[in-house]
Amino acid sequence: MIPLLLSSLLTLTPVWTSREIFSSWTNKGVGYEYVFEVYTDRDFTNLYLSKEPTSKIYTYTTYYDTNLYFQRVKYYPTTSPESYEYLELGQFYLNLELGILSEDIPEYLNIPPQQEEEEDDPPPEEQQEETEDTPPVQNEDTEVLPYVPLPKVFTLPLQIDYREDIKKDILNSSVLGTSIDNTKVCNIFLLRDTETKVKSWECDSNIQISEVKYLDWDDYNSLEINGTYPNHINVNIKVYECKRFTLFEPKTWFGCKELLVDTYTGDIKLIYSGNIYLNGKLVVGSNFSFSDTSFYLGNRFKDDISKDKVEIYMYTYSQVKSKEWIDIQYTVKKDITVPNLQEVTPKKPFSFPLDKLIGVTQWHGCTQYQCPHKGIDFGATKNTILSIGDGTVTKVGYDKYGGECNQGGNYVIVKHTNGIYSTYFHLDSYSVGIGSKVSKQQPIGISGNTGMKNCQPLKYHLHFETRNGLSSSTHVNPVEYIDVDWNLIPTLGYIQHPGRLTGDNPHPNF
Repeated sequence: MIPLLLSSLLTLTPVWTSREIFSSWTNKGVGYEYVFEVYTDRDFTNLYLSKEPTSKIYTYTTYYDTNLYFQRVKYYPTTSPESYEYLELGQFYLNLELGILSEDIPEYLNIPPQQEEEEDDPPPEEQQEETEDTPPVQNEDTEVLPYVPLPKVFTLPLQIDYREDIKKDILNSSVLGTSIDNTKVCNIFLLRDTETKVKSWECDSNIQISEVKYLDWDDYNSLEINGTYPNHINVNIKVYECKRFTLFEPKTWFGCKELLVDTYTGDIKLIYSGNIYLNGKLVVGSNFSFSDTSFYLGNRFKDDISKDKVEIYMYTYSQVKSKEWIDIQYTVKKDITVPNLQEVTPKKPFSFPLDKLIGVTQWHGCTQYQCPHKGIDFGATKNTILSIGDGTVTKVGYDKYGGECNQGGNYVIVKHTNGIYSTYFHLDSYSVGIGSKVSKQQPIGISGNTGMKNCQPLKYHLHFETRNGLSSSTHVNPVEYIDVDWNLIPTLGYIQHPGRLTGDNPHPNF
């Protein structure tokens, strides 16, 4: 009876036909790419799916199968993709028939097979305890069935399954100025061999360039590109394979006889990443931001690029399931017309405090974590610290102003010729002393993780301040004094930690 009852429970009307899951991971810094992988075993041997390399630190994946899944992300610098490491993202259990999404398989689904046992006398009535799961009392002439408690189905917030429901909610609408027209069908033809490649892409990608800036910062020039794209398209996909060699079909002897093996018609969700190319070569170290329908790409150049060939490569990725999983990967190239070089005004008095542009983990001002936060935290790991201007070193040492549990670690304070002070905390080491004369962009130390916060060791970063006086109470926003294109300085890890966007962030969205 138990197998019969259990099967009746599992054949109820399915709660979900599919489920979209959001996954994210730690940002490893500028210049890294990530490959998201899902397996069905904890040893990572049975691959379920692998996504296109991306510079994003998050992804949406739609699952159409009940299973216990194990996730990990492969990450590597774009300059040396062979030097990769893995970051495990944990596991989850998805049961579409019962509407269950949990960390592991619930115990009540692991019901052991029923074994026949000799009938025992029922226990004395006074020893039977009443519980919520106690079955109703049966009459003596009623057959008593083995009792199986009903599974407790989890109730989760509704998420849109874009494959099934997108027509109702998104098509024929306008998202951030990007119109989606379900009357336009994109014909995509794929050829599957050792990997799936686009054979033909009969589709207007509708990637639009909205603004291009080319700015003069004295020491370098910066190129900034903003644009939009659709996040969904209506497609008709056909997947072909080459028929194996056979003596009876000459077309298989020296070429490929294509066989249609799978199709998909409907709406697909697109994920984007991209890079800047200069004269056909990848520009390393670009800053970027890719939202649902808009993007930003930027980089700095020592030489004038106004007469060079500039392109952006936009990598489009999607994945749907028909008979099997269908991976769609396509690159759109867009020519960029570089405008006349524009001098940045007004000029700010100081230069950047590090030897290269590094993102921020906490901005100046009233942030979610501290109010006020008196400086800017840069996610620097043993980078060279530079004096932001000409001046004199007024203090060096090991800061214990916050007591034993809140220490600034090794620090340097410089008074500049215009009366403004700059401070550098949590240094690994410093190479100047009190009274030392320093010039603009002169190395003065190495960033580190010395000091403590609430008696806990710190992660590597530079806490940098600008002050009107020597006291920390005179702090002012460094963004107003540092002559750099702040659009090239992203907020690190804001997907996992949205609170990092708070404070005096010059670009609150990234």
